[in-house]
Amino acid sequence: METDTEQKLRGGFYTPRPIAEFLAEWAISSGNEKILEPGCGNGNILLPATKQLEENKGKITGVEFYEVEADKAEKRLLDNNIDPSLFKIVRDDFFKFCINEHRWENKSYDAVIGNPPFIRYQDFDKKQRVRASEILENSGIHPTKQMNAWMPFLVGSVQLLRGEGGRLAMIIPAALMQVNYAEELREFLSRSFSRLTIITFEKLVFDGIEEEVVLLLGETDGEESVGINVIELKDLSDLESYTYEEFKHEDIKSLDHSTEKWTMYYLDNKEIELIRRLKKNTQLNSVGDYADVNVGVVTGRNAFFVLDKEQVEEHGLKDYIKPIVSRSSHLGKGVKFAEEIYKKNKEEGKRCYLLNLPDKDASEFPNKVQKYIQEGENKEYHKGYKCSIRDPWYKVPTTWTPDGFLLRQIHQYPKFVLNETQATCTDTIHRVKFKENKEEMKNFFAVTHNSLTWAFSEFIGRSYGGGVLELEPNEAEELPIPTSNWEKISLNKVNQILKEKGPHGLLDYTDRILLKEGLDLSDKEIETLRNIWEKLHQRRINRN
Repeated sequence: METDTEQKLRGGFYTPRPIAEFLAEWAISSGNEKILEPGCGNGNILLPATKQLEENKGKITGVEFYEVEADKAEKRLLDNNIDPSLFKIVRDDFFKFCINEHRWENKSYDAVIGNPPFIRYQDFDKKQRVRASEILENSGIHPTKQMNAWMPFLVGSVQLLRGEGGRLAMIIPAALMQVNYAEELREFLSRSFSRLTIITFEKLVFDGIEEEVVLLLGETDGEESVGINVIELKDLSDLESYTYEEFKHEDIKSLDHSTEKWTMYYLDNKEIELIRRLKKNTQLNSVGDYADVNVGVVTGRNAFFVLDKEQVEEHGLKDYIKPIVSRSSHLGKGVKFAEEIYKKNKEEGKRCYLLNLPDKDASEFPNKVQKYIQEGENKEYHKGYKCSIRDPWYKVPTTWTPDGFLLRQIHQYPKFVLNETQATCTDTIHRVKFKENKEEMKNFFAVTHNSLTWAFSEFIGRSYGGGVLELEPNEAEELPIPTSNWEKISLNKVNQILKEKGPHGLLDYTDRILLKEGLDLSDKEIETLRNIWEKLHQRRINRN
């Protein structure tokens, strides 16, 4: 029997029956003669597809790289008394199938349905990488090392789909909607289909994986793009009672072919219109206009480098330490990380010291320090990747103290915190460094807390199955901030309200000064922005 590791390496996660049946029913209709399943596995989708074809008199070609899976699929169809004339299983690499046997000019398939494998670029063999890159480049998409197998599978499938009356129905990671490296892919899809529908689920629908998936449905009718429709269902039971006739055309949103992430299409058309209008507002600046956002300190082994008070004393390290924040919860509830908060962390035994050894030979340190370094080597910490590329391995680079912090993994909202200490932080937190005078810039940490910035964060960042929002440094620098009334915001008051009343209580104060008085937004527009933030952050939190 196949192990979980073997299944993961080949990227095979079997399609739940309700999804397989839905995709087959939606994609295959009267007149569909040639159907393609680009990674058929053991036949979970092939079976309902062939049953659908019995009524429509077409033929499906399944492509499968792994012989064992292809054999299972063939046996399964025959055991279910499927007429052999309805299907053909090709035992081959789908990338090779696309390039060698069905050149992209041969757009002959009426429908493509499937669940492509989720295999990281690093796990491709060399020939597959070359073929995958060729498929992507043929459609104007630049391959990257972040590429996963599902991307060239999807692009190759679109290339083989006929340009008028074709239908594509595939299971795709929700990353399609929100990651930066899929930006060119999103644009390619919006050019390739007249209408796109994405079905998402409130609950995770694949057993054994935390990856959120969506059902991507594309239609070609030879016309220019009509737009995109995002439909959210609760779970598979909702899908079983759902039919494509229920797709509402009035819910279709026009696609922005620039850099818009598709997370935004969870919003209704009036909300999208407001967001697009605000993007053009010249009174808005971005975080990157005022500050650089950088990753925190990458130690390579926090267990060795991030210490508590007792460890520092035990190993004689007091002359070789620097204050550090190792967890977001250690920053406190407000927007200022003060000395008293750091002092409390120390007293409570939290790991708030960074081992900050100078660049010199181990033999030059006191005996206790030498012994501690040796203990690390006995545990082979020096062989870990980050440590192994440093010389000496125990010298941590870039330990500079930032002007402030930004939580990397966000529960409710992007929290910027002023640093009033000499502490740096681990890479669980981003470091914020001002571009200008530090004293004049302190209100930056107040004006980042408002409904507009928080709403935009939900579709500038990305969230996965765990319910947290992540902002990479370049994404954080894109966050818009209203600065017209910068001087009227009190950082101390923001800090106090946030600690006493929480984020919702704070917005009543900041939105009035920054959005109503500063940007001249109406009460209705401010309410809409707050509702957008609430809607999107509650959606991802509910997925945890």
